[in-house]
Amino acid sequence: MTYGLLVAVMAALAGCGSCGGEVDTEPPLEQVADEVQYESVERLGPHVFTATISRTRTSDGAVVSQSDETIETIWQDWDSFKHRRLGDGDLRSAVIVTDRGVWSRRLGGGYTQADDAEVFRVQLRTTWRIWDEALEQFDERIVLTPDRDAVVEGRPARRYTVSLAPEADDAASQRKRRSGVPWPSSLEGFVVIDEATAVRLEADVTGVLSQASGTRSVRLRLARTSIGAFQEVLSPVEQRKRRKAARRAEAGKVGGVDGGAGEAVDPLEAPSEAPSDPLEQSTEEAASP
Repeated sequence: MTYGLLVAVMAALAGCGSCGGEVDTEPPLEQVADEVQYESVERLGPHVFTATISRTRTSDGAVVSQSDETIETIWQDWDSFKHRRLGDGDLRSAVIVTDRGVWSRRLGGGYTQADDAEVFRVQLRTTWRIWDEALEQFDERIVLTPDRDAVVEGRPARRYTVSLAPEADDAASQRKRRSGVPWPSSLEGFVVIDEATAVRLEADVTGVLSQASGTRSVRLRLARTSIGAFQEVLSPVEQRKRRKAARRAEAGKVGGVDGGAGEAVDPLEAPSEAPSDPLEQSTEEAASP
């Protein structure tokens, strides 16, 4: 459901209690942002989405575990997109959809060609809400306070301060604390929401869950960039050819011969003669289908 249609439906529902009466004003932008579907993301046009979820667990004041999950999407349209997830720098899953075919990859394997892109389209439609995924345990107590108007890549937007609503002082809350289940103790940060689509364009939010033995913290950082710019999505074979061409061009320069600059590559698959970044290394190793 698009933002405009969603606003109309919510406004109608809000005003249906007064037969023939004046319809209430449209719902707040931050409320609509919780309800939009991927169709609203489509309305942004081509862009690059990047999000990182960082989790830390402590016990008796000492850090016992840390992890980072990165989600990246290069979006042109439903016939041209790339979506992947990485855990602590290692590629866990990836899908590439182009007009020439569909490829997928799982942890520990290379890219394999798939028969149908529709299953991956459905996956993207149902798993794109990274905000909900990261902040699920804070959901009922998230408070967005309007901060100021903002502009993101030329798009009018609104910035909100993120905080934690007070905990309910009831029997259920007391039982939860006594049971040792982690409870939200703090939440802070900001989020920027696009005015035209109600899609979250930027965010940096940190939340802490407390329990008797320690804490669990989660930090979500997300951004949508290059909005409106053409996004070239390459197949694994095309990526490999671009990397080889770039290496040949670089070798020519090192040898004193200008081999040419080579063509641009996928911004999430930048070539490297000797990749030191584990993210690039994992992609280099799995370039061939």
